[in-house]
Amino acid sequence: MNQPSRAEKFVLPDGVRKLTFTRDTKVANAGTFVVQKEDHTLGNAVRMQLHRDPEVVFSGYQVPHPSDNRIVIKVRAASAQSLGFLFLSAVRTRDPLALTARPPPSRPQVHTTKNSSPMQAMTEAVDCLRTEITDISQKFVDEVDSFRANQQ
Repeated sequence: MNQPSRAEKFVLPDGVRKLTFTRDTKVANAGTFVVQKEDHTLGNAVRMQLHRDPEVVFSGYQVPHPSDNRIVIKVRAASAQSLGFLFLSAVRTRDPLALTARPPPSRPQVHTTKNSSPMQAMTEAVDCLRTEITDISQKFVDEVDSFRANQQ
């Protein structure tokens, strides 16, 4: 059959890094993250988390080709130090159901500063996204348990 193996979409080959970062040589305080074996699901979630951070000037992602199992995330931060940190900050402390940047009352808000880098932005976005996914998963399990209890 003329179809690639399904494992090629998610199994990372030996010697290939999951995440790479390259500083932009033409735009100050900007860089490109390439995430292997991911698609629009992660790309859009990370992009939205980055947009919530006031230190992020620009963030966007693309999937270069439908058969190319990677995403390219471009981030421009307000300062040179914030680029990477902003990515992970967008995932660490946000309420999974919130559409604004305000943190849930039960968790401390993590801020990037004017001295933050693109790497800090990405780090913060991923941490916040991880927290949101954990919260959503727990709420789902709680609702399923509640539904099953009501059925009996």
